[in-house]
Amino acid sequence: HPPATLPDTTRYNGNVQDWNPRGFGFVVLEDVRRAYVHHSSVRKSGGEKVDLQNGQSVSVCLQEDLQNPGKLAAVDVVILSERISGVVQDWKPRPQGFGFVTLPDGSRAYVHISCLRHGEKELRVGERVSFCVSQDAQNS
Repeated sequence: HPPATLPDTTRYNGNVQDWNPRGFGFVVLEDVRRAYVHHSSVRKSGGEKVDLQNGQSVSVCLQEDLQNPGKLAAVDVVILSERISGVVQDWKPRPQGFGFVTLPDGSRAYVHISCLRHGEKELRVGERVSFCVSQDAQNS
């Protein structure tokens, strides 16, 4: 067996995608590469299992996935954003497919239909939703 390579200590930012409640999924990095992530790779206190959420921002180190040579695995995963809840304030159905959610502090966040979970087609005004907030690169 060749020696296991130590993870690259360079940190990469990305978002959780395709998270399975059994404790695994993927991180899509800013450069669009995908890396497998297992809940045991998430930094936590007290040893409890951490469930990541789709859309959650994370910082990771990378190594080769030992179960799938040639693929990437995320290790030393640090959660950068927590999910928060809010209320849909305004929603323009398709073909527009966008609206605004009121955050707990009273501010508003833009939401586009492309950010909804698979299977979710539309939001409804007054609906309580859970989400991660990120800076809008076009409007910063």
